[in-house]
Amino acid sequence: MQSRPNEHSRPSSPLGLFNLRSRALTMLWNAILVACSTVLAISAQAHELPERVAIKLIIQSNENSIDLMLRAPLEAMRDVDFPLTPEGYLMFGDAQGYLEEAAGLWLVDNLRLREGNVMLEPKLVAVRAALPGDRAFASANAAQSHFADPALPDSTQIFWRQVMLDLRLRYEPRSQASLESLYLDSSFRALGVETRIDLTVAEPSGEPREFSFIGDVRNLALQPAASNIAVDFLGQGFVHILGGTDHLLFLLCLVLPLREKWPLVKTVTAFTVAHSVTLAASALGWIPAPLWFASAVETLIALSIVLLALENILRPQAPKRWIAAFCFGLIHGFGFASALADALQLAQGQLLVALASFNVGVELGQIAVLAIGLPPLIFLLRHVASERVAVIVLSTLVAHTAWHWMSERANTLWGYF
Repeated sequence: MQSRPNEHSRPSSPLGLFNLRSRALTMLWNAILVACSTVLAISAQAHELPERVAIKLIIQSNENSIDLMLRAPLEAMRDVDFPLTPEGYLMFGDAQGYLEEAAGLWLVDNLRLREGNVMLEPKLVAVRAALPGDRAFASANAAQSHFADPALPDSTQIFWRQVMLDLRLRYEPRSQASLESLYLDSSFRALGVETRIDLTVAEPSGEPREFSFIGDVRNLALQPAASNIAVDFLGQGFVHILGGTDHLLFLLCLVLPLREKWPLVKTVTAFTVAHSVTLAASALGWIPAPLWFASAVETLIALSIVLLALENILRPQAPKRWIAAFCFGLIHGFGFASALADALQLAQGQLLVALASFNVGVELGQIAVLAIGLPPLIFLLRHVASERVAVIVLSTLVAHTAWHWMSERANTLWGYF
């Protein structure tokens, strides 16, 4: 009987060799991908942005100069190889040059102080490290004393990621060393995912003014005139009403069934008076606002649109529409106040000027919307086959949109309880 050849001694087929080579290439490719992923992960970890970065900034007006003092966490300043011990402590004896490099790269280059349109050149007065619990930046006087104190000793042991970097710059304006006509620009967004700037502006006489910003600071007047504040807040009010979709839809529902001049004027005036009252009361702090209050106001604003739209559908004559306009206007005033809250810090002691200007801006925005949008709307309604049907369709679309807003905002409100 003829014996079968040994399977192990059988030569491999070309297809088998191809499969072996394919598996080998696949394994090699996977190994390369793993290696690249590991390198990228290590690199990303090494250059990972801090989640939140808090920066303290103090601007002090002196007799002949302006001092700018700044504190930022050292861990936010990447691409600088600080001298470290094997344990990760900062080597203070060798670190001064690296601290100055980090300050120039991440802080000085991202600060601009202008006198009018002229950029002022800073003079570097001091760069030093500080401990995280240090309270030197609690006030302008404490910060100035801090830079006169001895630096941390070389024997200090602290992990470099916990170190704070303090910087002092000096500017010499062309005119007298006053904050008038001085403007600040800063951009520290590269330091962290979210950057918060706490700014204190101090003068030899008068109370220091404090500000808080998230992100960049652009064209901030350190001591603006009342006229500049009025123009700025008037523009903010005008832009706010044009960008507030819910307020515009409310105005649409409010005037949609009105055709005669005096009912229209009376209704819009009632809305204006009502939201002016609550806007002023909230901005002046006369009405307490718990955490859930802003969410409740937004929910009620959406509800006001739904109710007006339903009234347009069910009661086409809209009797005494000005009463509804006044009642709902009180709610919308709280909404305007919520939008104005963060900006009021820029009023810098001119609160009434800012408040009145913002309100005028809102009214001008409303007038512009009505002047531009109302005539073509009335023209179209008069030339459709059925004006009543058109009002019902428009009101239904608005009610549908506002209902979704109300549902989403109500869910957010419910989260507070």
